[in-house]
Amino acid sequence: MSYIGRSPQLGVRTRFYYTSTGGETSLSGADDNGNTLVFSDGTYVDVLLNGITLVAGVDYNTSTANTISGLAALTASDVAEIVVYDVFSVGDAVSKSNGGAFEGAVTFNAGLTANTADINGGTVDGATINDSAIGGTTPAAGAFTTLEATSLDSTPIGATTPAAGSFTDMAFNSGYGSVATVYGCRAWVNFNGTGTVAIRASGNVSSITDINTGWYQVNFTTAMPDTNYAAVANAGTAANDGATVNPEAYSASNFEIIFRKGGTLFDYVFCNVAIFR
Repeated sequence: MSYIGRSPQLGVRTRFYYTSTGGETSLSGADDNGNTLVFSDGTYVDVLLNGITLVAGVDYNTSTANTISGLAALTASDVAEIVVYDVFSVGDAVSKSNGGAFEGAVTFNAGLTANTADINGGTVDGATINDSAIGGTTPAAGAFTTLEATSLDSTPIGATTPAAGSFTDMAFNSGYGSVATVYGCRAWVNFNGTGTVAIRASGNVSSITDINTGWYQVNFTTAMPDTNYAAVANAGTAANDGATVNPEAYSASNFEIIFRKGGTLFDYVFCNVAIFR
């Protein structure tokens, strides 16, 4: 049991009264006022009989839970007073009016609604921001200005396999003066189209198939939801001569891209492709 005194806890004292009917050697259960005798540590119990303090371990014992035992047989109308001491701690809470910081994880079983949110290194799952549910089809205007080091539906932003349903639509103001829905780039690749085709860097592109001179197939790591995506591409050489670009043969798993120079199929050193849907 915690120390009762100058400590973070506060002491409490409860009194129980039992009037004898004669012959009792133990006291427990409901007292004269209907209060049930309960104590967690017999060391912190005092027993008085007709106003005289009894000696623990001599006149009584507390070896049985919530029971004063070992009493000399009581006489009818004897009054036993049992005093139980305990402690309680002042609630460790963040102020409603002044706010504060939670040092540990906080779980909101009924959801979280916030007019503004500054989320750094945390998780937003099944919540609302600016009264708009994450994953909703109509996000509130200005729902986000910055997302940094954050995860949505337990998946970090920028992860290679985002959680299903993290967002249906996302809208934010990135300093352009208005809020609008943004549409993610589903795949991108920067590759060298000369000789043996080599990918310099990419996202959601597993490989490039060299079909012919200036003619390539871009293969997706994760398939598109359909074939109605937009393919944006350009190509050039160190001499900065631009290419004529023709995307074709769309499928959910890949599509073909053709580069021409002056109307002739041509292998460019710098080939760039981005997919939006």
